[in-house]
Amino acid sequence: MSSEENQYNTDDADNEQEQGPSKSKKAKYTNKWKKQKFNKDWLTNPALAGWLEGDENDSYKCKCSACNVYLVCGKTVIIRHSETKKHKDKVSLIRSNNNALKNYFKPKEVREPSIQVKNFEIRLSAFFAEHNVAFQVIEHLLPLLKEICPDSDILKTVNLGRTKCTSIVKNVIAENEKLNLISTLRMIKFSVLLDESTDLILNKTMCVVVYLSFLLPVLDEVQRVNKNFESAQADPLKLHEDLMNLVKSVANTVINNFRQRNVEILKLSATKIDSMLDPDPYLGFSFKSACRESNIEGCDFRGKGDAMKVHQTKCKFTTILCALRFNSCQWQGHRKDLMAHCNDVHPENTYTNNEQKLLVPDFPTLMHRHYYILFEVYETLFRCTWDLSIDTGTMRFAVYILEQNTTKGKFSYQVSMFTPDNEIAVLLRGPCVLLEDDSKRFLGDKYLSAKHGMAKEFCDEDGYFHYGIKLINHSL
Repeated sequence: MSSEENQYNTDDADNEQEQGPSKSKKAKYTNKWKKQKFNKDWLTNPALAGWLEGDENDSYKCKCSACNVYLVCGKTVIIRHSETKKHKDKVSLIRSNNNALKNYFKPKEVREPSIQVKNFEIRLSAFFAEHNVAFQVIEHLLPLLKEICPDSDILKTVNLGRTKCTSIVKNVIAENEKLNLISTLRMIKFSVLLDESTDLILNKTMCVVVYLSFLLPVLDEVQRVNKNFESAQADPLKLHEDLMNLVKSVANTVINNFRQRNVEILKLSATKIDSMLDPDPYLGFSFKSACRESNIEGCDFRGKGDAMKVHQTKCKFTTILCALRFNSCQWQGHRKDLMAHCNDVHPENTYTNNEQKLLVPDFPTLMHRHYYILFEVYETLFRCTWDLSIDTGTMRFAVYILEQNTTKGKFSYQVSMFTPDNEIAVLLRGPCVLLEDDSKRFLGDKYLSAKHGMAKEFCDEDGYFHYGIKLINHSL
């Protein structure tokens, strides 16, 4: 044998077969023997896996880790070695030791409660909450059930005590019901009901506590509105307004309550809340009322809240006094007949154009003077007021809006003072404001002023003072 073959020879007779062919055979098969490199595909063979490995220093050799010997690479040599008794005993011993270690370090299995057990615990906890049973009772009830039903596999694995029962109600049932409520409020319209028959047991009824969590910030407002509905002298229009404000307040409170809990919900603006409210609710009252002139004069308007207030200020059947009554006029009649009266009785003080030139006789000798002019233009009724106080030597001018048939339009007025040659000497401008109480001549400081002494210089030789009033609509 060669020195290479002697290096891997052992005393065991079986190992003589692993060293390749003998000298005589080697001479006979010299031309057919080839050295082979280690093939990693051999490791996929179940009979070789676990003990066969390559040699890092020589790719033509391999090692049996079970017997701790090196072999010449060759599939026939390797298989022949694996069939020896010595190799089989060592591999069997190693595998038995590995199984023992795996079993020793194997983690203990933790069995999760079954669906039936979870269902039992949740439903029993819900029963305690629904019927207001003290949670301490579960400490005595569960052992009793296990004793009565010893053959129940579910009861054998149930582990439910007072603390766990409380946690299930608070963290499982309550949270799930809260999400269901949020989902319901997203999809449908909802109402807020106050049942006073439960006032004595608020601390015991869970559903009422849920309502209180929403109503607590506005509870005073709820009680005030409720008192208004109980009153025999309640104004239906006022009740409707209070009810709408209450619904908006409660809705906003509920939304803010959810937002603080980081719950994503539908954001409701004031406009969206209005669209969800019934425009004609019925709660034992007729919120739409007729105009107070309907029975007497025949006004057919019906409305509620702010709409009725606006209508009452311009109802054509309302009885009013003459807008020029400061000129000693005693007329009173329907608003629709006012302009006809003024055109008939006060033609020199009533105009239907937006610009008018006027004369004041004996102006230099005037002592005290109040003057009123009525304009109906731009579908709006205006009243011009100017006065003169000889004590202060001041003239005041103002043009106020008495009635406006349209909410559109911003108005201003212009007072012009002319010279005898009909040229503008002084020009004053100011805004037209609404005069809600037409019994007032002037509204605070909403007027223009000029000195009487200055105006006298513009009079003609006959003592006439020439001035003009012009109304301007800035929306045109």
